Amino acid sequence: MRRPGLTGSQRGLGVLGLTSRLGQNRHGAFDPIPDSPKNRKEGLCAQLATASQVGGKIIIWCRSHGIYSVWRTLRPSCWIKLRFSCLIPQTSNSEGSDKMSLTERLPPLTALRAFEAAARHMSFAKAAEELYVTPAALSYQIKSLETDMGQPLFRRLNRAVELTEAGRALAPGVAEGFEALRTAVRQAHRVNESRPFSVTAGPAFTAKWLAPRIYRFVEQHPDIEIRFTASLKRMNFDTDDVDAAIRFSRIDEEPGCYVETLVEELMTPLCTPEIAAQLKTPSDLQNFRLVHDESLSFMAEPPDWGFWLSAVGVEFDWNHEPRFSNADQVLGAAVGGGGVALGRLSLAADDMTAGRLVAPFDLAIDTGAHFNFVCLEGHETRREEAAFLAWMREELAGEGAYGEGMRIITVS
Repeated sequence: MRRPGLTGSQRGLGVLGLTSRLGQNRHGAFDPIPDSPKNRKEGLCAQLATASQVGGKIIIWCRSHGIYSVWRTLRPSCWIKLRFSCLIPQTSNSEGSDKMSLTERLPPLTALRAFEAAARHMSFAKAAEELYVTPAALSYQIKSLETDMGQPLFRRLNRAVELTEAGRALAPGVAEGFEALRTAVRQAHRVNESRPFSVTAGPAFTAKWLAPRIYRFVEQHPDIEIRFTASLKRMNFDTDDVDAAIRFSRIDEEPGCYVETLVEELMTPLCTPEIAAQLKTPSDLQNFRLVHDESLSFMAEPPDWGFWLSAVGVEFDWNHEPRFSNADQVLGAAVGGGGVALGRLSLAADDMTAGRLVAPFDLAIDTGAHFNFVCLEGHETRREEAAFLAWMREELAGEGAYGEGMRIITVS
């Protein structure tokens, strides 16, 4: 069968097609395409790099002017059509330059993705579940990658797998590569002006402070679509789909971020007006149930009832009382008449304004923690972040300082 020649433009792109009968030699490998002057002149000199038989298939690697292609056939001795795809730009006189070796050619992305998931889970079944494919399909992708790499990447054990030395060498770089891709995609999505402005805050602050007030921000900025994520998870601006955060902590700085303190947090006993009428002195507290707020247990010395009672010189057994992990639950128990809560004033502001809760004593604890507005450094001047931050400043200024007029004790 006649071998077609190439035009100058085809040679410049490094694309050619040819048909040749390849027969196995006595070593089980395939004979190379002849390196003749005529073939070199026409740009048809292709040398067989390697050929091997795997599972009844012949895996053929060919090279032409630094361009490689893999071909498979079920019948080793047959007419095989070789189609060379352009992997790197070539010119008719660039023989010996800009050549790509077999080790430089990247395997298929789907196979690498299957390998990354399997290496992370150390389980083909879990990786298949994550990628929404069957275990057989995932196993095929990994076998294809192993063929591509020319060596096994996993050891198949009884109901388990483990990485080979080659697999351990490949896994970290592949994982970092896919994480970089995911980060780049998320950052590209952020450029889209039509996506919602995403804010994350703790569940208590979202429920007790943001939710009752956010309608005013929406009225002021109808052109900004805002979305809240109520979570205690410390979200990452680079990897999570979030633009700004309201974080409660004792930290004033975060690397690479703009941080602005919004409000200092104070705690004081809070209860219904009916209970408060029966509290003449702090010692009267022993006649009522004391509700515990454990939302600050992450602190080295969290403020609690023991600290407040010690400050007023009262001692009694206060440990066997209801405890809540969320601050809004503590306030809910107090509003329902379930006892006296050592509550956080910024979160109780609306309940106090409405008269549902009152502070029977004028002594408050300065927790040393505060709510901060946080975003990536430089993003505080962007339209959405700047508008939201300005709105929060305005809201807090209108409410005045929480705990104003109270005596303050500080947690050391």
